[in-house]
Amino acid sequence: MATAVQPLRPLCVFPVYNHAATLPPLVREARARMADVLVVDDGSTDADLADLLAGADVTVVRHATNRGKGAALLTALAFAREHGFSHLVALDADGQHAPADLPRFLEAIRRAPQALVLGVRDFAVPHVPRSSRFGRAFSNFWIAIETGVVCADTQCGFRAYPVAHVSQLPLAGRRYDFEVEVLARGFWAGLPLAEVPVATWYAPPGSRISHFHKVRDNLRLSRTHARLVLRRLWPWPVRRLVPRAGRPAWRERLHPGRLLRRLLREHASPAGLGVSAGVGTLLAVLPIPGLHSLAILYVTTRLSLNRLMALAIQNLFIPPFTPGLCIIVGHLVLHGQRLPSLPRTPADVLGYLVEWLAGALLLAPLLALVTGWLVFLAARRIQRGQAPDAGARPAAPRRRGNALGFGCFRLALRLTGLRGAYGLLYFVCAYYALFDRTAVAAAGAYVRRRFPGAGRLGRRLAVYRLFISQGRCLIDRHADLAGARRFTFDTRPLQEILQRPEVADGGFLLLLAHAGGWQLALPQLRRLPGGRPVSLLMRAAESPDVAAHLRAGDAGFHVIPPETGPAGALEMVTRLQRGEIVSIMGDRAYGGQTVAVPFLGGRAGFPAGAFAIARAAQRPLVALFVPKTGVTRYGLEAVLFPPPARESRTAVRDGVRAFAEALEQFTLRHPFQCFLFEDLWSGHG
Repeated sequence: MATAVQPLRPLCVFPVYNHAATLPPLVREARARMADVLVVDDGSTDADLADLLAGADVTVVRHATNRGKGAALLTALAFAREHGFSHLVALDADGQHAPADLPRFLEAIRRAPQALVLGVRDFAVPHVPRSSRFGRAFSNFWIAIETGVVCADTQCGFRAYPVAHVSQLPLAGRRYDFEVEVLARGFWAGLPLAEVPVATWYAPPGSRISHFHKVRDNLRLSRTHARLVLRRLWPWPVRRLVPRAGRPAWRERLHPGRLLRRLLREHASPAGLGVSAGVGTLLAVLPIPGLHSLAILYVTTRLSLNRLMALAIQNLFIPPFTPGLCIIVGHLVLHGQRLPSLPRTPADVLGYLVEWLAGALLLAPLLALVTGWLVFLAARRIQRGQAPDAGARPAAPRRRGNALGFGCFRLALRLTGLRGAYGLLYFVCAYYALFDRTAVAAAGAYVRRRFPGAGRLGRRLAVYRLFISQGRCLIDRHADLAGARRFTFDTRPLQEILQRPEVADGGFLLLLAHAGGWQLALPQLRRLPGGRPVSLLMRAAESPDVAAHLRAGDAGFHVIPPETGPAGALEMVTRLQRGEIVSIMGDRAYGGQTVAVPFLGGRAGFPAGAFAIARAAQRPLVALFVPKTGVTRYGLEAVLFPPPARESRTAVRDGVRAFAEALEQFTLRHPFQCFLFEDLWSGHG
């Protein structure tokens, strides 16, 4: 007997709480496109919506008190079910969504009547809050973990629900958590996904009305995701409202070749592989002997993760190394001392089991975080290296690191201090030294010249140490910027030079190099005697990071882009003659003229612009090197150069040669603090 199909009869709904200023035009525009419009007044206090919308030919249902957006949508679902509507099309009342996009939803409903239809917001518009970008990525990630369904925008309030199916879902959320929970439970129930692009408008900062409480509602969302993950891990099946599509026969599903190809393809995005590796690491470190593989298979299957990656990663943590490390850490945590000896009595064995558990609970999350992050970086690099699709847009220039990586270092810095954050570098720099060919090649030019007798392995180890040294300087910079740690500088060598009459009586040109903590030392320039203004020749791409470290708004610093050409050079000469300080990187040409001079056993190209400007202004130059001399200590090594003589044709070249000699002497004293990640010798013989 055929089942009767309900005719399509959609209902447009606006859940409203204190949006009287923006609601009326939205309702009128929606009513022009749909026959039925419902407004659920969730206890608004700014206006009587029934009076405000009188004559608009819409239905208004009111809650006596504010009960939350989820409660308003549940009221709309009950209304739709009672009055025979097949679908509920919801959109926000703050003006973020355009009712002009309603026909797109109606078309999607006609094509897939059982689907959850989600709007995908266009974030290429002004005034998009950073919290909205982060919230969408965060929610998308957890929905993918909980359901295996990848959505483009799980937080868009412009969406359509099939009333008959959604009304049967066991939904507990009554506020913003409703919109997450309904997706997870709907996908579990077999409802398909349909997505449509929608226009987006955000009010300027300070004028947007939002009732999302950053602390309370984020905690509620986190609790909802935790509950959904636990329910996903629970082996009891959920009720399916839509039967599964035809599945292959069991022989087809168990065919070794097809099974392997399917496992390799599933959830193989960089983020999916990283999470899979993290989960595999977490379970592999926990003290559950003999059950690691079963636990990994179960959890990764339930959470729709890549099973092969998780199973493969556990081989890095096989006994006895990992249990032994856990016991050592557990003993140190519980007793405050290193492991004294091997167990001799049953009581010792029991104590070691407790220490194993304590150490595993501490190490498992940390190792999972590090392993997952490294796998994510490796997978992203490999996928970016694959041939692009025809017609695809060229990728944007890549910047090393990401928000997750920087967040890990910030967390380690807060919990364990500088030394703990430095410890993470050994794992991260190992990834770059092994897999980032571009970075290794850039550093390799310097390493080959500085360590000419080293073999291939020795050079790779030198690159590794160079990355670690640079990473420590970057961590110090972020620690200083965040106020987490203050650093001391030995300024005596610089002060001795600044007391020389040729420098003390006027402006001078400061030569910096990509060595040591040069960015960390920039604020020290503002503490020089006399408090002279400082101008920095710097590309726009580098300016934001440096400006942040110089404390935005700090008077006295001025950035001159090298792209300004002759105008910038004239400005630098003028500032020098006014008695100011002009700072230039002495090892980067920024596209300008270079001079080939001896450096580390070869001829390398160094920029001549600094000495040409000093010659025009007839002001001296001071080369400043900033080596890291301790955990929180830096030095300020300075070398004074006289202004190149105007009547000498070789004065500029001689000055560049003198700077190269000073930099070479620095590399002899601090071989792993010279970050010349560029082949200065190429093309110079």
